[in-house]
Amino acid sequence: MKQRIYFLIIALCLCAVANSVQAQTITTNPSDVTVVVGDSAIFTVTDRIPPGGGGIIRSWEVSADGGEQYTTLTNTGIVSGATTTRLKLYPVHLAYNGYLYRFKVTNSAGGNAQVSTPAKLTVRAAVPVLSTGVTPASATLTVGGTRTLTATVKPDNATNKNVTWSSSNNAVATVSAAGLVRAITVGTATITVTTEDGNHTATCAITVTGGGTSPTPALTASPALLEFDSSSDELPIAINSNIEWTVVRSATWLTVSPAEGNNSGTVNVTVQANTTGIERSATITVNAKSATGVTPVNITVNQSHTKVNSENIMPPSLTAYARDGVLHVSGLTPGATLQVYNVLGILVASPSPSEGGELVLPLPGKGVYIVTDGKNVVKVVNG
Repeated sequence: MKQRIYFLIIALCLCAVANSVQAQTITTNPSDVTVVVGDSAIFTVTDRIPPGGGGIIRSWEVSADGGEQYTTLTNTGIVSGATTTRLKLYPVHLAYNGYLYRFKVTNSAGGNAQVSTPAKLTVRAAVPVLSTGVTPASATLTVGGTRTLTATVKPDNATNKNVTWSSSNNAVATVSAAGLVRAITVGTATITVTTEDGNHTATCAITVTGGGTSPTPALTASPALLEFDSSSDELPIAINSNIEWTVVRSATWLTVSPAEGNNSGTVNVTVQANTTGIERSATITVNAKSATGVTPVNITVNQSHTKVNSENIMPPSLTAYARDGVLHVSGLTPGATLQVYNVLGILVASPSPSEGGELVLPLPGKGVYIVTDGKNVVKVVNG
């Protein structure tokens, strides 16, 4: 009898230990966020759900009184992701300044709730742009010469200081997105800088004289191949040029922006979701707008027909996918160390050794990532 009681006590102790090991945990707490009125605020956490840890309830709570009381958030027109590891508020109001946000994960079967440390939201009032200027106000260049213009946005603490550049006569002088003016032929042109906030403008008068050498027209673009999965997505094309150029597409299921430009720049290619059931291809062609003797550059765009968030490069004992900027990994081998690399081979995340189950962690941005536990390798596309 005593022996049976002894074994029963041991079994109960083992169950208690097992239950404590299987408890859900928060592995990364949210960080404080500072935004401008009208922008979006995003709070993220990572949690670990043990094998068989079904019935998990995730939630976010907010406190408007410095942490004295918390209220559970629900998805509204402003709040999204209230039951995920990624909470988004948009647009943010000034009244939210100083609010605290914390994450909670509980098991519907019972047990203690795990609560993160709170993160503070700081909201700043937007400072509008009042004026802009350009230096120098005028310049004379010889054919083939270049000059960098400098834009000044006032006040100095303006929230949005983004500007765009344009030329009144690209045949005489072009200007890049960074304000680099290139003299093409004899004549005059007006370079205009425009603020994104308020559309304030300033100009520089450019005079191009003879005596220089016209640059040899150059136009290249990379990469030569863009590959998409079946979901809607966007990838960039880098254009290296010293002339005006245009971009055309051979299919309507993709768009390009901008469709024309001058000098070097970036063109974004956006594809629609492929629901045709077959793979499809298209060609993007970058042409010289007016210069002669320039070879057009063709770029192939391929899109698969099956929605694939992850591609197993080795046998699929490890699975991973990305959703809303968050990486979800399952099938982890207990004790394995997970490593996440970007396409440049740079390690971007290496959580603590896994106890198995599911792992959730935020990704630093859009793109392709390689996930490995030392045995299996998975490619993940974060759109």
